[in-house]
Amino acid sequence: MQKRAVRLTLFALLLVTGLGAALLTWDTERRIAGVLSAERDVDTRIDRLMARAAALGAAQQAAVAPGQAHAEWLSRGSLLLQQLYDEMTALRPRIRSTAAAPALAEFAESLDAVVKADARAREHLQVDQELMAADVVFTEARQDIEGMISTLGQLQAAERNAADGERTALDERRAQVLGGAAVIWLLGLLALMRVPEDAHAANPVTAPVETTHVPAPERPAPSVDMTDAAELCTALSRVTSALALPDLLARAARVLDASGIIVWLGAGEELFPTMAHGYDARVVSRLGPIPRNADNATAAAWRTAETRIVAGDVMGNGAIVTPLFGPDGSIGALAAEIRHGREADETTRAVAVMIAAQLAAVVAAWPAPSTVEGRAVDPPAPLAPDGHGEARSATA
Repeated sequence: MQKRAVRLTLFALLLVTGLGAALLTWDTERRIAGVLSAERDVDTRIDRLMARAAALGAAQQAAVAPGQAHAEWLSRGSLLLQQLYDEMTALRPRIRSTAAAPALAEFAESLDAVVKADARAREHLQVDQELMAADVVFTEARQDIEGMISTLGQLQAAERNAADGERTALDERRAQVLGGAAVIWLLGLLALMRVPEDAHAANPVTAPVETTHVPAPERPAPSVDMTDAAELCTALSRVTSALALPDLLARAARVLDASGIIVWLGAGEELFPTMAHGYDARVVSRLGPIPRNADNATAAAWRTAETRIVAGDVMGNGAIVTPLFGPDGSIGALAAEIRHGREADETTRAVAVMIAAQLAAVVAAWPAPSTVEGRAVDPPAPLAPDGHGEARSATA
């Protein structure tokens, strides 16, 4: 019962977390919608103010133009001035940005200056001084109206930036809420999976217990006889004469299920075959040196000091080429032509690396192969190969 209570508590916690995340997300969405609505309202009001300011300038200029009905345009100008004041008053409580208040105050000052200029122009018109009225309208009033429109543009940009900042903050809050809820749900589900049901825990004495014998899974047969591999490595570690190497290469071929093995040693910038098993001696003797930069697995293994694999196909065997390491780095490569697709087997690869490591300790004591830049004058002398076959994959 105790475990069931824990599961129910965790489930209730997840429900509460999900409900809380849903409510917070809904509230955030509502606030984002409010910000968008307020931004559109302020944008519309500012656009209307700009249009009316431009219309005011046109009305004042028409009022002082020769041949125009002054009274009609002066009346329109008065109406536009009143509308500008009313719109400015309605806009004031709706602005949010810190830069909006100074901009609106500057707009109000320019509007007051336009009112004063309009009053002077009217006075000049009353005494038929149309040129003086035109000078006031086209200089002072025009400059003030242009300043009003420019200030409104700055105010609009500031309000848009403020609205964008609010939306970004709300979006981040929504992401944090959803991310936190997701983490809590993940941890809760993992905890629920680790708390098992205990249907019979209330009455463990009478609860039936069923025992089922599950046979142990059968272990797959190893791809390589590790006992033979260990004995081969031990024998390689005890080699004191090159005469023993052909037999040991033959044993290595049996362990790896290889049709042939070639040991390559580096001299200068080239690799030379020094001993082999499973290939005809004439075939091995025709194998020329392999340049360090050659595009094949043997040169690549020597060059990069990494094991290379050549995949077999229906036409031929695959190959495993593993580097031989001396005290100063890679001194050559062991190339084994592998049958039955075992080049893809990890165990076979690992045993090939172990055999190469033991073999490198033996050949490194002979005339030193080159591991540095530059071509050697005398390549390593090849040992007598053993067996028959063709060197196809081993030099891949």
